[in-house]
Amino acid sequence: GGAGFGYLYAKQLGRGNNIASGFERFLDWFGDLFSSSPAPQKRSNLKTVHKRKSTPGTPAGFGTRDRNKKEQQEKIDAILDKISKSGYDSLTKQEKDYLFNAGKED
Repeated sequence: GGAGFGYLYAKQLGRGNNIASGFERFLDWFGDLFSSSPAPQKRSNLKTVHKRKSTPGTPAGFGTRDRNKKEQQEKIDAILDKISKSGYDSLTKQEKDYLFNAGKED
């Protein structure tokens, strides 16, 4: 039964349907009953990234600034791929510094 539910849950989650969301809300509510302090606001540690569209009349990727941004993004993507394959500890100090500084820029 558990394996069947796990399979169904994984398939639905892959389609964007979280069939356990009601149960998760119930568990959060139940846990809050026993909390001594008010529940803190849940905050994601992930940074939201918004892609900018090119200005009208200017093709995307045109100009020095756009090329530099594209090269920076490619370098960041390569570093993130390395993290996903080998872990954060496999990065060199320069890669860690580059990623840290790139995260501070807006």
